[in-house]
Amino acid sequence: MNGTESTVGAVTTSDDVKRRYAKESLAFNCRDKNFKALFPDLVKKYEESQKEEGNRGGAGADSNGGLRGSGVDGGSRGGLSSQAKYVFIAAAIFIGLFGALKWFGGDEGPDFNQIPDF
Repeated sequence: MNGTESTVGAVTTSDDVKRRYAKESLAFNCRDKNFKALFPDLVKKYEESQKEEGNRGGAGADSNGGLRGSGVDGGSRGGLSSQAKYVFIAAAIFIGLFGALKWFGGDEGPDFNQIPDF
């Protein structure tokens, strides 16, 4: 996550962007009841930091828990990831092929009663 090597599915970002993502992730996680139960110390630190930023007029959290101006509010990025697009395309091809086989092949399927003898 903190490395700079290129791997499949990796996203290249600057250190500032990584820090912003970490803050947004903490804001999101602190709204989850399971996270609150497992990590009450982190939730407490987050809430204290939000109070301090609010007093300083910082970038604090908005009403839905995301960072103001970040464009992250639980799904506003829009679109599918490249991996999801490939899965969708593969599924469409798969369904299309079987649809074509069904269309041109008729209702009869393979005849498993005619298994060749070896």
